[in-house]
Amino acid sequence: MSGTIGSLNGLLPSGMYGVLANDSAGIKQKLNQLTQQSATGLVSNTYAGLGNQAAVSINMRPQLQAIGTWQNNISQAGTQLQMTQSTLQQLSDIASSFASQTLGMSAQTSAGVDSIATQAKAALSQVQVLLNSQNGGNYLLAGQDQATQPLADAALANFVAQVQAPISALAAGGGTAAVTAAMAAATGTALTATGAATGRGMADVGPDQQMALGVVAGQNTYAVQTGASTTGSYVKDLVAGLASLAAMSSGQTALGTDFTTVTTSIGATLKGAVNALSTEMAGVGTQQAHLTKETSVLSDLSTTLTAQISSVENVDMASTATALTQVQTQLQASYQMISGMHGLSLVSFLVAGG
Repeated sequence: MSGTIGSLNGLLPSGMYGVLANDSAGIKQKLNQLTQQSATGLVSNTYAGLGNQAAVSINMRPQLQAIGTWQNNISQAGTQLQMTQSTLQQLSDIASSFASQTLGMSAQTSAGVDSIATQAKAALSQVQVLLNSQNGGNYLLAGQDQATQPLADAALANFVAQVQAPISALAAGGGTAAVTAAMAAATGTALTATGAATGRGMADVGPDQQMALGVVAGQNTYAVQTGASTTGSYVKDLVAGLASLAAMSSGQTALGTDFTTVTTSIGATLKGAVNALSTEMAGVGTQQAHLTKETSVLSDLSTTLTAQISSVENVDMASTATALTQVQTQLQASYQMISGMHGLSLVSFLVAGG
C-alpha cells in the first residue's frame, strides 16, 4: 500500500490529523488576533471582544466624553472672561483718565477746556465700541441675549442728549441745579438694551454644575453704588460723565464756582465708575480662578478614567510583539508537522512505530 497516512482509513489514530489541523487553525486565529492588536493597539474593535471587561469601557466612556464637553465649555468660558477683563480694564482706563482731567479744570485755558470736551466726545464712541465687543459673533456683554447689541446708536444719542441738556444750559448760580438735573436724566433714561431682566450667560462646567459668566452691560454684577454722584450703574456713570464733559465749553469757565461745581461732580461720578469697575474686575477674576480649579479637577478625573479604560481596551505593545513572534513560530512548526504527515506512508509509519 502506498497511500499517505492522511488517506488511511482506520490504520492510524483517526483524530491525529484532525487534531493537528485544529491546532493549526487555532494558532492561525491567535496570529490574526495578535496581528490586529499589534496594528491597532486595541484588544478588540468591538465590545464583545473585551469579554467581561466590556462593562468597564461601556460605563466609563460616556463619563470621559462628558468631561471633554465640560473642558471645552470651560475653555470657551475662560476666553470670554479674559476678553471681559480686558474690556472692563479699558473702560476703567478711560474713566480714570477723564476723572484726572476734571481736577483743576476750572484753571484750564479756554483751549484746554475745549480740548477736553473734544476728547470726551471721541471717548463716547470708544466706550460704545467696547460695550459692543464681540466674541465669536456674539456680543460679549449682552448676557444671555447674545444676539442683541448692548448699546445701539439711537439709545446712546438719546441718553447723551438728555444728560447734556442741563450742562449745556449752565448759567450763573445754576451749578448745583445743573448737576442734579444731569444726574436725574442719566438715572431715568434708558441706555443699554440689556436691562435688569437680562441674565448672564451660563456655562455647564461640571456634573450638575452651571456657572454664570462675566457681566452684562448696564448692570452692576458685583459693585454696589449709592449716593448723589451715581446712577447705580458704572456704565451709565461713565457715559454720563463723558457726555457732560463733551457738553462743556470754554465760555463756561467764566461762571467760576458754578463751573467748578459741575466739573467736581463729573470727576466724582467718574471716580465712582473706576472704583466700581475695579470691583467688577475682581469678581470676574474670582470666576476665572474657579474655572482654573475646575479645569484641574476635570483633568485629574480624565487622566484616571483614561487609564482605567486603557487598561481594558489597549494592549501592551511590547508583550504583544513578543507573543506575535512566538505564535508565528508555533504556526510555522504546525505547518511543518502537517506537511510531514502528508509525506508519510503506511510502511514508514509501521517502521517508525516498530
